Amino acid sequence: MEITLAVLERLEIAILKRTAPMCYTFVSHAPRFYREMFNDGDKISLTPWNSSAMLELFITDVEAFFDRGLEGEITSDVWREDGVGEGKALQATAMLLRGESLLILRSLDEGYMERVRILQKARDQLLQHRALRKDLEKYKEKAEYDTLTGLHTRAVLMDTLSEAATGADETGSTFSLLILDIDDFKHVNDTYGHLAGDDVLRQLGQILTRHLRGSDMAARYGGEEFVVLATNTPKEQALLMAENMRSRVEEHDFQLPRPVTVSIGCTSYEHGEDINAVIQRADFALYEAKRKTKNMVVVR
Repeated sequence: MEITLAVLERLEIAILKRTAPMCYTFVSHAPRFYREMFNDGDKISLTPWNSSAMLELFITDVEAFFDRGLEGEITSDVWREDGVGEGKALQATAMLLRGESLLILRSLDEGYMERVRILQKARDQLLQHRALRKDLEKYKEKAEYDTLTGLHTRAVLMDTLSEAATGADETGSTFSLLILDIDDFKHVNDTYGHLAGDDVLRQLGQILTRHLRGSDMAARYGGEEFVVLATNTPKEQALLMAENMRSRVEEHDFQLPRPVTVSIGCTSYEHGEDINAVIQRADFALYEAKRKTKNMVVVR
């Protein structure tokens, strides 16, 4: 016991035990810093919060903590106090352990405080890094989708097409590509306004979303152009899919005086070819549909 008390004295730790609300007694000898700071004339004070504004605030939390009767601890911030030597500070901890309610006061030297500051800085940097990473994930998620139509962006489409080509080459399967373009979209904007044009784009995105299979993907390619990636779909099946989409758009009520239609170019992936070649072939098919009568599907 004497050894324990001597160690506490050397470490400059004062331990007070709660005997009743706002009543404490010493468990150990009062270390030098405590005797110098908290005394009532010739007596060592058992109410140090009367001499310290910081402890006066902390003791309110301490009493509430002890009244709950749950084992654990709460710790104050590190603070400087008049009467503490140069390069010193204090910290208080309330601990409920095995039915004993203890108030522990520590005198901390500058070296310890510097380590605390380093750890706090590291913790703050970690929290900041986590916050930035969460923000980055949010921005990344936003960048994956077109804000107007809710469909995937062109960048996501290109990455997915590359993955689909690799998978098709490895498994011997194929996929098809459909490029849709709204017929006379400039006329819609010029006649009914850009807000009406935006609403047409938004509704077309909804039509594609509702009528795609779960494994397929739709993206806004740019302006009034949309692309559908139909997985595990040969050209003949893609043609039926494209015709179904074309007719659904034609039959949809866009709340405009004139109907809205789309032209569609359709093609299928050939093993080993470049993705840009697939897109170009579908684009040529779309151009042919636009050049002919519009509101039609052309396959290449």
